[in-house]
Amino acid sequence: AITIAEAVVAIEGSLEPEHCAVDERRCAERDFPCGIHDTWRAVILGLNEGLSSLTLAEALIRHESNRAKAEGLEPLVT
Repeated sequence: AITIAEAVVAIEGSLEPEHCAVDERRCAERDFPCGIHDTWRAVILGLNEGLSSLTLAEALIRHESNRAKAEGLEPLVT
């Protein structure tokens, strides 16, 4: 039931969309947003959404299915 997002946060730290891409400050700590703020925020929100919708178990099943296909075998689960 652990999502990829939970695993990434446990290893890497926050996937917070308000963390500035330019330096270590949060965007709220700035007098004005940096030039890539809106784009960076959208990317991080999309990344969070995608990684939150996939569990480690599902990723492993996909991996094994892709491996089987690459080896010319019929995947057990699709």
